[in-house]
Amino acid sequence: MKFNMWRAEKGGYWVSFKTSTGNYSSTWFSNPPSSIDHVDISYLKGRLSSVSRESQVKFIKKRFKEEAQKLGVS
Repeated sequence: MKFNMWRAEKGGYWVSFKTSTGNYSSTWFSNPPSSIDHVDISYLKGRLSSVSRESQVKFIKKRFKEEAQKLGVS
């Protein structure tokens, strides 16, 4: 699995997720939250269509926290 988060050129942030089988999706946030602990699988499926399993949700939450800290997302 692969998760990336980066600043968009015109503001906000892009988030992408690629599954181990190669399914890919991305979404844009104008201002992502500093924490996504409260997010469930149905929300993530709505934002990232490649999400289908709870293990992916756990992975995304972990990586989101790491990337948000690096980028100074508040």
